[in-house]
Amino acid sequence: MPARRVPLGRLSRPTSTIGGADLPAPALRRRYSANTTAAAAAMAPCAALISPVRSSSSPEAEKTPRQPECDKIIHERRESILSCKAMRQSITVYLAIFHRLRIQYTMSVFCLLWVPVFYFFRRSISNGKTGMGWWALIPGCAAVLIRYLTGPLVTPAGFGLSCWLNGFIDIISLPVLLPILVCVLLIALRRFPSDVDIGGFTLLWLIPLTFYYSVDRSLLYSPLMLVLVPLLWTVQALGVSFFISCVLKYPRWYVIIPSILSAAALPLTAATSWWAFYSQQTQTGCLFLFVSLMPALISLILEWGIRKSA
Repeated sequence: MPARRVPLGRLSRPTSTIGGADLPAPALRRRYSANTTAAAAAMAPCAALISPVRSSSSPEAEKTPRQPECDKIIHERRESILSCKAMRQSITVYLAIFHRLRIQYTMSVFCLLWVPVFYFFRRSISNGKTGMGWWALIPGCAAVLIRYLTGPLVTPAGFGLSCWLNGFIDIISLPVLLPILVCVLLIALRRFPSDVDIGGFTLLWLIPLTFYYSVDRSLLYSPLMLVLVPLLWTVQALGVSFFISCVLKYPRWYVIIPSILSAAALPLTAATSWWAFYSQQTQTGCLFLFVSLMPALISLILEWGIRKSA
């Protein structure tokens, strides 16, 4: 654009062009001061928020910022956040402990009540025999006392034969075979009749032992000891007594031989099932557990059928 020409008569007065209008210097200064004052008035609230509060009493206090107060607030916020995190962690730990104790308490109650409840259940579906009275609890308590005083007869070393023998003698089979042998001996001595309920007698004998196990093994948090062991006791008590009853009721060679072999194999199968689960061989343990359950299920079905037909 060509430069604007200024008349010679107006050179004595300094001018300025703002927005296309020529203003003299005094008017320019007045407008500039007014704009500056308005801008300062508009920025005053923001400056009050941004700048630290200054005291009017002493000049030194006007130069002191609010940094210590900000650090205090930040420190309090940080402490509150850390305390919330610690509280959440504590709550998580307490919930985990409560869940563990609840499961442990449930397994202990199962171990405590399984054999008595199953005894009354079997009595309700069978012909009502009680195993020659409740006096079978007395030798059961004596056996528990002897077991507590002597301790385990076999100490396991690893997962081999010693572990299996420990399960067979101290945990699974011998505690069940002992009352069965006592009952058979009393039948042979004609202290018990031949049609006595061997299974009921064995279950009554095992009730004190379940009480002992539910207290002694409750701190182990082990379903193997608190769930599987009472189940295998019940299975052996019903299965072995079923085979012995078959021998006593049907004294024929084609009944005696399979019954004796089955009665001898059932405790070995139950101990092997426990050993397989203990050695973390779950499939093998389930297989032997299923085989161990079959005689007990057959016994219950036959007793229920006899009661229905009577």
